[in-house]
Amino acid sequence: MEKRYKYIVMSNRVASSIWEESLVESLGICHTLKKAYHIALFLGRISKPDSGYRRVLETIKVKGAYTIQQLDGPEAATIVKVRIYA
Repeated sequence: MEKRYKYIVMSNRVASSIWEESLVESLGICHTLKKAYHIALFLGRISKPDSGYRRVLETIKVKGAYTIQQLDGPEAATIVKVRIYA
């Protein structure tokens, strides 16, 4: 049986004072790491990432998670590889 994974993207941005709305606006799930990388940049409002896609790919293969940060600001987003349980 093939193991199935997805990627959760979490932004550190607080979009609303209501915690439920903030969670909805700062989380995402993607099927591929490439899409997760682009969504992390979008949700975190990161225009100058400190790491490229290849570095994120290699780190997630080994550790399972990675945080992308803005070079000149506090913006950040984390990508986590998670298993699907069916």
